[in-house]
Amino acid sequence: IQAREVAARERGDRMGWTQENMWSLAWALGFEQKPAPTAPLIDGDVVGPMLEFLPQHDGSIAELLEHADPRSEAEVLDLEDLFYCAHNAVRSAQNGDPSTVPPDFHPIMNGGAVHERRHALTWMISPGVSWEDTDLST
Repeated sequence: IQAREVAARERGDRMGWTQENMWSLAWALGFEQKPAPTAPLIDGDVVGPMLEFLPQHDGSIAELLEHADPRSEAEVLDLEDLFYCAHNAVRSAQNGDPSTVPPDFHPIMNGGAVHERRHALTWMISPGVSWEDTDLST
C-alpha cells in the first residue's frame, strides 16, 4: 500500500508540472491566457479553459491546428527570453540569494513552475532538439 501512495504522489506531481509545460505550449498555439514567471502554480482558472482549448483525448493534432491561431515567432522568442531571465533569478535564489525573487516567491515551488514553463518555450525555439535534450542552462 505504501508503494501505491508514493506512486500516486509522484504521478500527481508530474501531472502538475506537465500542465505547466502545457500552458506555454497552448499559449503558443493561440490560447488566450499568457503564462507569466510570477504567476502562481497553475490552477483551475487556467487548466479549465486550457483543456477546453486543447482537443479531447480522442482529438487529433490536425483538429488542434484547425482552430489554432499560432503566436508569431517574435512573441514566442520574447516570452522565452523573459522566462530565461526569470529562470536565472530562480537559480540564484535556489543557491542562496533570495534577493533575486519577490519576497513571497517560493524558489522551489514557484521556481519549478518557471522551469517547466520555460522548458516548453525553449523547446519550441530549438529546432531538431528533443524534449529531453532541451538546454535549460542559465
